[in-house]
Amino acid sequence: MTKNNYGEFKYKGKNDNIDVLITIAKNNNGNIGEYQDEIFCPECGKARLKFTNETNNRRPFLSAIDSKEHSDSCNYLLPQLTKNQTKKIFEELTENESEDKMNALMRQLCINDEKNKKINPDSSETKANLFEVVSKKNTKSQVKSLKTKSLNKEISFENKNEDICAFYGKNVQLFPIEKTKDDKVYYLLGIKTENGDKEVYKTIKKNEFDQNSRYNIVCVGFFKFKKIQLIHKDKAIKIVEIE
Repeated sequence: MTKNNYGEFKYKGKNDNIDVLITIAKNNNGNIGEYQDEIFCPECGKARLKFTNETNNRRPFLSAIDSKEHSDSCNYLLPQLTKNQTKKIFEELTENESEDKMNALMRQLCINDEKNKKINPDSSETKANLFEVVSKKNTKSQVKSLKTKSLNKEISFENKNEDICAFYGKNVQLFPIEKTKDDKVYYLLGIKTENGDKEVYKTIKKNEFDQNSRYNIVCVGFFKFKKIQLIHKDKAIKIVEIE
């Protein structure tokens, strides 16, 4: 059975990021209080999860107590994509293919969130974070899942956190973050949420986004140097203005 770790968990019917548990554990001698024995798979909500604290050699993580508790169609039964595999996939996608994939991720993570709870779990609308990977050794293909993480929830900006994820933010504001290099000014993408600002290493124009408007955003990447580093600078981000 595949052993996966989780960027999110379900608690009392709602999803949250693992960073919530990390903060609580740090402030309570490793204990996660009311969450203990009450956290489940963020997708199927059936498999019980356990939180393992940080050590000198290992980051804190969530894992399934018994993977057999997942529903039969749960994506977390599948192995997870590595950073290198994801990078290769996006490099090989055509512009149209990457546009289709990012649109599907947007529908799954931001637009159809409530709808997906009511539709068939095998629907393509709930499978956008699945990718086919071909083995170099025997040319056999295997379906793997891409972890997801909400930008609307608490996130710990750790330099060593380089897990590949589909980060998504709903109803957020976008703004330019001014930077200077070699006496030249440029702007990176900022995301304003109720749980603080996030930064994406993507250059934008100063007035590219209306700071009074609201947007949904999905980007595939990883945290490094307290920023989301895109796995591909052009193909791995999708922004939609909310009308």
